[in-house]
Amino acid sequence: MYKNARAIDQLFHASCIIMGLFTTSLVADIVITEEARKDLAITIYKDFGVVRDTRTADLPKGINRIRFETVAAQLDPASAILDATRAEAKIDVWEQSYEFDLVSPEKLLEKFIGKQLQIIPSKTIWPDSGIQNAELISVHGREPVFRIGPNITSGQIGQILFPYMPDNLFTKPTLIWQISSPKKQRIDLGVTYVTNNIAWHSDYVLTLDKTGKSASLVGWLTIENNSGMDYDKANFICVAGDVNHGIMPRDQIQRPLMKSILSEDIAQGSNPEKAFEFYTFSVKSPVSVRNNQTKQVLWLPETKVATNPSYVVDFSSAPVFIRDGAPQIRQNASSVLTFGNTTAAGLGLSMPRGVVRVFARDATGYASFAGEQWLDDVAIDRTVTVAAANAFDIVAERKDLEVRRKQDGNFEVNRQITITNSKDKDVILKILENVGVGGKVVKSNFEAKKMSAAIVEWTVSVPAHGVYVLDALISSRD
Repeated sequence: MYKNARAIDQLFHASCIIMGLFTTSLVADIVITEEARKDLAITIYKDFGVVRDTRTADLPKGINRIRFETVAAQLDPASAILDATRAEAKIDVWEQSYEFDLVSPEKLLEKFIGKQLQIIPSKTIWPDSGIQNAELISVHGREPVFRIGPNITSGQIGQILFPYMPDNLFTKPTLIWQISSPKKQRIDLGVTYVTNNIAWHSDYVLTLDKTGKSASLVGWLTIENNSGMDYDKANFICVAGDVNHGIMPRDQIQRPLMKSILSEDIAQGSNPEKAFEFYTFSVKSPVSVRNNQTKQVLWLPETKVATNPSYVVDFSSAPVFIRDGAPQIRQNASSVLTFGNTTAAGLGLSMPRGVVRVFARDATGYASFAGEQWLDDVAIDRTVTVAAANAFDIVAERKDLEVRRKQDGNFEVNRQITITNSKDKDVILKILENVGVGGKVVKSNFEAKKMSAAIVEWTVSVPAHGVYVLDALISSRD
């Protein structure tokens, strides 16, 4: 009994000390605005970002309520981390909250229900009246209901004067911490949090010379900011790769990841850097991106690459065979450009996913738009393939002359593909064909190359203003 009584007495004594701290040492809110900002960095993933905002604050001794104003409106409150590891004396965080109940006419009215307000009457309603005192007794949307003396009135009867700003309304999204400091000190407070509705991708511009065998390649980082915050002179890092967002434990998704991605050595780089399972693309100098703005930043300066133009007819998604004399398939060849993502070719770097827009220069040097294509992530030493446009003067017709079911249940198809070249030059053409999983080309008048379990490829030469007919016997399952 004596031990239990002593433990209870100690617990009561400790509780009194804590209560005494809160009641005697609590000071007014310390508002930390953008003007106190020392550094701002944001790491952008495919569809969200990690913000690191460092600001300087003067803390009195004791319990302080920190109001960290102007943060991203789309932030995830559970992801917020307050870091004051560089403080002269260690601080303790007691609680944190995110205030997004922003001031509006409706919110102001709701906060003053039951209180006396002054109204400057509308001249159209009370032309000869001065300022009126009225009790706000109810609000329905933007429709206030007032009691003026013995009378009740509703609607917008004039300009309402609010005597003060309620404590629990904010003009800007704000993070609030209650912290204790053992001494008066000036410290740098670093706040890290995840925000949604900010994304990035790459945009490439590939400009061909008049031969089509050489081109200049430029790469842009395109940042789309709808996070509810302006990023003024911020250091941006874009991360190529997919991360599990929203399902990982907090200590896995924020702390180690943020520490590695936001490290100083990575932030100083200009070329893609490896970090964990991702590649990071750092913007060399601070950039300002406003809310609801799309901004492009150069990351790949103009680079000369050798291109290999070719033409492709792609039947890889066509039916394995067409029954009973069904209509033939007719399509134009695609104009395809390939170049190597190698050091020898002038590149040799990780190319993040994005849109490649192709321009072609004519004899006068004028660049015309020649098409665009979405490009998935391209690793080093891989070949980049861009299908720019359809060639209207190269046409392929595919038809099945005969379809037979064999005794083993498989089908044999006599297929004919006719290529008509209306150009003034010979062309090399690749034909991609669907033979079905496990299917094969039994024989053809040109050798077929197996590309996958269901796809084969022929490479043929078609003369200028000429026709090439490919005949093939294909064995396939239904």
